[in-house]
Amino acid sequence: MKVPTDAERLPKFETAVRNLNLDGRGLEIAPYFNPLLRKPEYDVLYTDYLDTEALRVRAAKNPGVAGREIAPVDFVWIPGKRLRDCSPVADFDYVLASHVIEHVPNPIGWLNQILEVVKVGGIVSLLVPDRRASNDYYRAETSLAELIACFLEDSAVPSPRQIADFAFCSVDGSGWATRSFETGVPFEEAPRPWTDGEALGLVFQVHSEREYLDAHCTVWTAPQFASLMRRVSNLGLINVDVSAPVEDYDQFYVQLTKRGEPSVMRPPSRAEQDCETPAIARLRDRISALHHELGVLRNEVGVVRNEARHEIGVLRHETGVLRNERRHEIGALRHDLGFAIQLIDRVVRQQETMLASRLSRLPRRFVKTVKNAFFNRAGSPSQVAGATGRSPAATTGSDPSYGSGRRRGEG
Repeated sequence: MKVPTDAERLPKFETAVRNLNLDGRGLEIAPYFNPLLRKPEYDVLYTDYLDTEALRVRAAKNPGVAGREIAPVDFVWIPGKRLRDCSPVADFDYVLASHVIEHVPNPIGWLNQILEVVKVGGIVSLLVPDRRASNDYYRAETSLAELIACFLEDSAVPSPRQIADFAFCSVDGSGWATRSFETGVPFEEAPRPWTDGEALGLVFQVHSEREYLDAHCTVWTAPQFASLMRRVSNLGLINVDVSAPVEDYDQFYVQLTKRGEPSVMRPPSRAEQDCETPAIARLRDRISALHHELGVLRNEVGVVRNEARHEIGVLRHETGVLRNERRHEIGALRHDLGFAIQLIDRVVRQQETMLASRLSRLPRRFVKTVKNAFFNRAGSPSQVAGATGRSPAATTGSDPSYGSGRRRGEG
């Protein structure tokens, strides 16, 4: 398998967030020191199974993480508690989890808890390591039977079997382009993080103490993951549409779009039934019924929300059309007004030219007298006539040179 260069790798952020409504509310699970969605650019909450201080202590003990800034978590998803009981928000538009699902003991139950706080039509975007180019290279891929068994066990910590497969069959994944699965080294010769004796000790520890031990509980490839999730959805254990996976050498991207609530619920075990009193059994049945009703209501709310969004989109489009029409009309009015102003200016200039031409043909003494009379506010027409030494009539038709086109002394 050829190791790609950085330039040949897919852009991580753009590939992970494709199809997500980034204008909505999001949740990123276990961002640790490298969240894909940064605040405050995106309206996103961070969650992990430890609080921020505990994550910092853990990171300080990891040479590969020491010194890096840990993203502060907004709330802790407490192991053994449902996400909806820990999260302050119950209607996310999308959820993002990078290299998380392989650490989960019960993937079906984990996905259902996430989908409980996602709107219908919302997307769960996953980045998953590919067995074919990771430290899980020599391990067997997770089967449908294993997924269902984990779903029924509903354990919050990895089972002894999961720890055994991880500890006995994993290889050292460090050393890019020199790892055993890239150089053709058989498993017996490959470097391993634990000896068989150390691996057995880890299995006994989990069996005795039932504590959470960080491990790859499941093993995936891109086509196998998509196929299993579609089969699980067809069984009614989850209710999602599964996208075609996008492969990127040592990992792949896949998105699950919520269609509604699962139609098949996990049945209680005999031990769980024996521990129940009649009152608890009735309460559990009532909770189950309420959970179903809540799922129906969420579906109805999702339908109404989608219809409202469509109507809003139509109104925005119509508003845009009207706005454009008004802008066109205003533009036309401005054009007409500009043309009218130009026409008025042209007429005024023509009138001024004509008046100036007529004034130029009048006797100079008469023009000077009129100017003195009107511009200096000389008074009434009789006063103007007095100033000229003529009667009002004499200022018009009695002057033989008026209107003749000739000045005195001409002809």
